Amino acid sequence: MTLALRSPIRVVRHDDGVDRWEMVHAQPQPRLRAYVIRYCGYDEQTTSFTRRIEAAGVEVPLIINLGPALGVRLSTEQRFTDHDDGFVAGLHDGYAVVDSHGSQRGLEVGLTPVGARRLLGLPMREVTGRVVPIGDAVGAIVAALREQILEVSDWPGRFATVERFLIDGLAEGPGPPAVLEWALARMHATGGNLDIGSLTDELGCSRRYLIAKFNDHVGVPPKLFARILRFQGACSLAASGTYGWSEIAQRSGYYDHAHLIRDFQQFAGRTPASFAACSLGEGGVRAD
Repeated sequence: MTLALRSPIRVVRHDDGVDRWEMVHAQPQPRLRAYVIRYCGYDEQTTSFTRRIEAAGVEVPLIINLGPALGVRLSTEQRFTDHDDGFVAGLHDGYAVVDSHGSQRGLEVGLTPVGARRLLGLPMREVTGRVVPIGDAVGAIVAALREQILEVSDWPGRFATVERFLIDGLAEGPGPPAVLEWALARMHATGGNLDIGSLTDELGCSRRYLIAKFNDHVGVPPKLFARILRFQGACSLAASGTYGWSEIAQRSGYYDHAHLIRDFQQFAGRTPASFAACSLGEGGVRAD
């Protein structure tokens, strides 16, 4: 039996006669929101491009593939690896390129790092900078889950099926220590604009202790996590179309425009202007 999805559905469609996609968005129920950020179902056919850039971020994507295999290549790799059933991608200090080969259909769960730690039951440092086949990450149960999703005819029902799986899977995993929850809340509240030394002083813990907790439950040290948050803030401001790049750098907490460019090149493989020029709106960022 599946649960009824309690959140509203938001649908984004694009069809220009060459490329077509539909993206269906939903939010998890309140008791999951410390661990699950969002759900997104997608179905697309593209001709003018097949590859998208997945820039560095602070969520852990769980991809349940419902269509042809997806190719994934991290910025540190030379070759694409195909994933038939889906994958889990840990946080990393670069970007990824995803190749749909012109057709893709699936369901993405955006997990918080502590949610991924709880669901996978292993230290997040073990998946840092890795794209792990979903069967290896979640186990054999994912095959049954994928079949259940395929049997459901609508996205609200598919989301509800995944939510039932998450409720069960997240109930048994280890929760994060209070010191880490507090540190993450402070980082999100400031957009990554806080000194790590000041943070440890507020917490009354050593830098080494905080780094160890981040590596275990998040997968990257707090300084890198803060940089990625600043980068994401800059991307959001750029998407608004309201500000120039120098003002975006200032508002996002960058020392200067040069530091903003450095982060875009590392985390997205593009200069800020090139990244913006490749934007597909809510359809992501094309890579070719």
